[in-house]
Amino acid sequence: MINAHTHLYQNFLKGLNDGVPLVEWCDDVLFPAADVIHAEHWEGNDQRLGYAWSLAAALERFIRYARGFDDVWWCRRVDIARHWPAHPSP
Repeated sequence: MINAHTHLYQNFLKGLNDGVPLVEWCDDVLFPAADVIHAEHWEGNDQRLGYAWSLAAALERFIRYARGFDDVWWCRRVDIARHWPAHPSP
């Protein structure tokens, strides 16, 4: 059995109400946000908000990981459009 339980949605709470003790931060920030997410999920069986937060947090983690390498090419669509004709596939 694999435990896939995560708290990725909490990434969006970083920086909110910094400088307060952990228990106070949990009471003022974390628990109210979690209540909103869970209420929407259980009452309306709507998982979109939690899914979107988790997806964005996973993307943030991937970008942070990839930025640890010097040879990663961060490009825009226009960069790809210019690169593609200059370097055709064999």
